[in-house]
Amino acid sequence: MKKQGYNVSRYAGISILLGGVLFIIATLMHPPATNPWTGHHVIAMISDMLVYWQWDHSLMLAAVILWLGGLSMSESFAVNRPAARMAARLFVAALTIWVLVLAMELTTLPSLALEWHRVDAGTAALGAGLFAFGIMAGDFAMMLAWIGIVLLGFSLLAEEAMKPAIAWAGIAAGAWGAVGIPAALLLPEWSIMIYPVTSGPVFLWTLVLGIWMVTRPRA
Repeated sequence: MKKQGYNVSRYAGISILLGGVLFIIATLMHPPATNPWTGHHVIAMISDMLVYWQWDHSLMLAAVILWLGGLSMSESFAVNRPAARMAARLFVAALTIWVLVLAMELTTLPSLALEWHRVDAGTAALGAGLFAFGIMAGDFAMMLAWIGIVLLGFSLLAEEAMKPAIAWAGIAAGAWGAVGIPAALLLPEWSIMIYPVTSGPVFLWTLVLGIWMVTRPRA
């Protein structure tokens, strides 16, 4: 690999690892709100934890920018492969959706929460709908990212840039994670258990990818 491509790959790996660590912290800080149909309850809580809510979602914003931004540089370490190029575009699409969702959660939901005790039924329904939209849009963004991991795994496998077992693990984990998204949306009461089981393995694989990008020797 040329020096420039190697450096970009290394910086992308650092970005993935930093973003991944921040993502874990922000997720652990976040209230357990994975069911899109619990908007009335969650919005009512926001006013009691407004500063905490803003800090957590600001941290989440930084996390997804670093994590998905690093993954979007996949063309630099899986070159000349249509699958890698498509994966990079899916990561960018996922990042775009996440930024819009988090912007809404940092502005619209807190504004509604501060007035929640005196809004009319129509406004309350709109607020609950916005919350459901945010949950589902974020889920769809993650599904795009997991499909991107599948494509990236195939690209790395074809290039023989990574040990086949690790590449296949990424492909399998990405597919499992993508299937878990609609499963969680169809079974919202179980979503808080479905997400860790289905998305956890592929998320951890992205951290393995980041370590590999940072530590691998220059070709």
